Amino acid sequence: MTDRNAAAAPPLLLGLTGLGLLGMIATFFVDGGMRFAANWIMWYMAGVAVLLGALFLITIEHLVGARWSIPLRRVAERVTSLIGPLFLAGVVAAAIGMGFFYEWGTPEFMEMAATDHHLHAKYIWFHPAFFYGRLVFCFLIWGLAYRKFTKASVGQDESKDVAVSLKARRFSAPFIILFAITTSIAAFDFLMSVEPRWYSTIFGVYFFAVAVLTGLSVITLVTIRLIRMGRLPQVRDDHVYSLGGLLFAFTVFWTYISFSQFMLYWYGNLPFEIFWYIDRLEGGWKPLTYALSIARFAVPFFALLSREAKTDLGRLSWVAKWIIATTILDLYWVIFPSFGRMSGGSGLVFNWQEVSFALFFIGAAMIWLRRSQSMGADMPVGDPRLKRGLEFHL
Repeated sequence: MTDRNAAAAPPLLLGLTGLGLLGMIATFFVDGGMRFAANWIMWYMAGVAVLLGALFLITIEHLVGARWSIPLRRVAERVTSLIGPLFLAGVVAAAIGMGFFYEWGTPEFMEMAATDHHLHAKYIWFHPAFFYGRLVFCFLIWGLAYRKFTKASVGQDESKDVAVSLKARRFSAPFIILFAITTSIAAFDFLMSVEPRWYSTIFGVYFFAVAVLTGLSVITLVTIRLIRMGRLPQVRDDHVYSLGGLLFAFTVFWTYISFSQFMLYWYGNLPFEIFWYIDRLEGGWKPLTYALSIARFAVPFFALLSREAKTDLGRLSWVAKWIIATTILDLYWVIFPSFGRMSGGSGLVFNWQEVSFALFFIGAAMIWLRRSQSMGADMPVGDPRLKRGLEFHL
């Protein structure tokens, strides 16, 4: 049974979220719109990563007919309920980004594009109407998936209609193609365009790896919480092991994609590709770049290397939290060197302003996810494959 009272947010969480909100407002008036926009976009994309990671795992389960994840699917479905507030956050990110942060959002961009071939070739892509159109298109696709997967699955708890599962499986095949397209669009629009002259053909895959790692980590944390609360009594080590195995696998995948991009740019040494890395290998950003490489790969890799580690709830919990923290550091590393350059600085940018945004966005997400735990049963009890999922053995 679902414990509806457990969804209530504790006063401390509400207080810290409110404190973060006050700090965000102060940031806008003290530092102007550029710093506010940089922080907002970073945390918005962190939320998008969680949403897309959860959507991907649901889609893959339906597409390949996976059994182990069926008892845990409701956790992922509840995480996708973030789509509503994220759409509103995306509209704000687009507006303040074009108004205060993105170079291509300035009135002078048209003049620069007329004389700069690299900007001229991208001018149509950066047209504000087209930009907003892509944002709406992405959320329409993700919203359709939310309806087909999550809304239908929750309704199936009562109806026990087998057709719901069949429709979800049919929808998953075309959606996985649209998922790849929209994930790349989101990465290009809100992250790559911080440097409009930069080129990367692999950045969409890079953000996909970030999204799956982050979404999977959130799902792991929520699953562990429900297990400890006694709400998933039939979930066994075999199911938990699969979560740990995926965290391990996508840690390696993220490292492979990240190193591949760097190696090709370093080897080619092309001016409109390598400058992005030069900005992150100079000044105070250099030690952060090396620290991120170790924190993002070595720590979770060795922490999850053994079979026993992948079923240890305590270890999985802190590794998942570590991965989420390094995701924020990763997005900070993508966005803030450009912010520092545009604002006239060159070193690391971190103060109470960044802490305020962290308090607000993390607090708001936790409040929303606690609220989502009252959505449907803790398992998709209407899915005819649930019994097979509970009987899953490695």
